[in-house]
Amino acid sequence: MHSLYLLTLAAAGVVANVVVDDNTCHRNKGVCEPQSLCEYNYNFGDLSFDQSCRVKDGVNYPQQIHLAFAGTKTGMAMTVSWATFEDVTDSSVWVGSSEDTLELVETPVSSDSYYSDDEYDLFHHHATITGLKPRTKYFYKVGSRGDEKYTSEVSSFITARPATDDSTFNALIYGDLGDGKNSVDTIAAVNKMTSDDIDLVYHLGDVSYADNDFLTVNQAAGFFYEEVYNKWMNSLMPLMSCVPYMVLVGNHEAECHSPSVLNSENDVPTGQTAEIQAAFEDLFLKYKVDVVLTGHKHYYERGLPIANNKAVLDGVSNDYEVYDNPQAPVHILTGGAGQSEGLSIPPSHTASWNAVSDYEHFGYSMLEANRSTLVWKYILSSDQTVQDEFVMYKTDPTQSDS
Repeated sequence: MHSLYLLTLAAAGVVANVVVDDNTCHRNKGVCEPQSLCEYNYNFGDLSFDQSCRVKDGVNYPQQIHLAFAGTKTGMAMTVSWATFEDVTDSSVWVGSSEDTLELVETPVSSDSYYSDDEYDLFHHHATITGLKPRTKYFYKVGSRGDEKYTSEVSSFITARPATDDSTFNALIYGDLGDGKNSVDTIAAVNKMTSDDIDLVYHLGDVSYADNDFLTVNQAAGFFYEEVYNKWMNSLMPLMSCVPYMVLVGNHEAECHSPSVLNSENDVPTGQTAEIQAAFEDLFLKYKVDVVLTGHKHYYERGLPIANNKAVLDGVSNDYEVYDNPQAPVHILTGGAGQSEGLSIPPSHTASWNAVSDYEHFGYSMLEANRSTLVWKYILSSDQTVQDEFVMYKTDPTQSDS
């Protein structure tokens, strides 16, 4: 079932895009309303009449609009992607220096469908805009070249700064963000951010948790992977459509291991990852890596500078809030953005090199950095208060930036 789309409304000459999903539809005296958008369409596993009220099929409105850095030269290209439920053969992108000066960009737009069944089709469109100027604001829209009512509202983005730029860089960073009640506060908070606030989003793996759709009661009897992913993408479109959203691959994005027969006599227990440490730690130390960012586990943790399983306290203040020319990397886990599995259970003990841990709240992180200073903040999603903060200085010429 086509569960999500963008409804284009025109009023007083202003066009706005409204994300519409099945939650918009409801029963009223035996009728699915609003009738212009919704109809009765039962899916196996529905537990109520309201759940069987769904958005009508056959719409071409652009949805899931999102940006990504592109190009071989920093700041001179941007890729914009979007989706439609029908195969739009004239998908296009318009760009300009203001909302009123948009021009059609003659660039190839690829259109592909990765999944289709009797009830579901989705087509993904990708266009790379080249010839842009670094650190410049551009306005754009996407959609059908031949039918204006199937074009998006105008959004904007700022291209990446050149490598020689020494000004402060801002990034929103988190891992393990899914759909559902645990992610509501995080999604609401980050959707308020624009390209004037941050330069990019860095999602450290585990995107949407669509493969966990079976954990919800009304989805246990059917296949809803695509619907969950679509809902999640649209829920973050206010952010993704104005700030490049860069993603690492997590275990929920990869089919890692699905054996038909499993010998459990030789289970691999959780524990120290000595092989991973041996493979990477020497490289981190050799190239003077400042910070190592991870997700996967569903909580927040900041360590002291660490090498060979020992804290390296040179330049570290007594309150652990200032790292002045640290001599080893700082490992930060920020995997508590919110998903269907909930927060991790605290261990019975913690390592001596842990500075701060939070197993009680959902949150996200902000990084501000230039050539000499890095400021890190961990922020609670519920009220946007700063739960953890530290600053790192790199003024020693023997310490390279990384």
